[in-house]
Amino acid sequence: MAGGRASPQSLFIRRFSWIAAVLLLIAAGISFCILRPRDPVSAGKPLSFWLEQIALNPRGADEGVSAVRMMGTNVIPRLLADLEGNLSMLWQNRVNRLLDKQGLIPLRFHGLEDRRRRAKWGFFALGADATPAIPWLVQEIEAKPVPTEELYALAFTGNAAIPFLITNLTNEARVYVPASAALAVATAIQFDRIALSNAQVFVPVFTQLLQSTNPSTKAKAEIALNHIRSKASERVLNSKR
Repeated sequence: MAGGRASPQSLFIRRFSWIAAVLLLIAAGISFCILRPRDPVSAGKPLSFWLEQIALNPRGADEGVSAVRMMGTNVIPRLLADLEGNLSMLWQNRVNRLLDKQGLIPLRFHGLEDRRRRAKWGFFALGADATPAIPWLVQEIEAKPVPTEELYALAFTGNAAIPFLITNLTNEARVYVPASAALAVATAIQFDRIALSNAQVFVPVFTQLLQSTNPSTKAKAEIALNHIRSKASERVLNSKR
């Protein structure tokens, strides 16, 4: 090696080693995908397809909601696995990071965050039928620093989740949790997963959060209160027709 420059042979070895490492990880990722249980199917399409349809337009996704409900509570373990991020998903995420460093191989796996984002809409579709998942969701919320998707999933299970949601709304020791919980509750009320009559229990909680020193918590509490007021006004207008 002259002048501190690497020899052609050492450059070749480095490049070959890098390519071999990428191919090995791709092979491992593909193996995990093959061994991973396939998506449940309803109406000829996989669960992931229906979840994406719901995510794009929750209020207008009647077909997707019906398809997931036809699968029943059997999909709950799959939804929970996607929220948790199992071993195969972590491998896929690592492979994607390596592949992002080069431009020769266009292959990418669906990212961990994509699966987590979609999974909560499975709970939206199942609604109260997903109540058995509440203990697991509460456990994951307590374990993760920013459990946004889990809070949405919890809120979508409906009225049985209200005590646990209030616990997270009032736990300002966890900086990001009350704000995320407020948005989750607001969304569940907006999409009728928490009944308006039961949503009234949140009003004093959100009113108290308006005094929070955390600007994000304060802003999200105001959004949630506005959702409740809007729903109440909408019901009054409908009753006069």
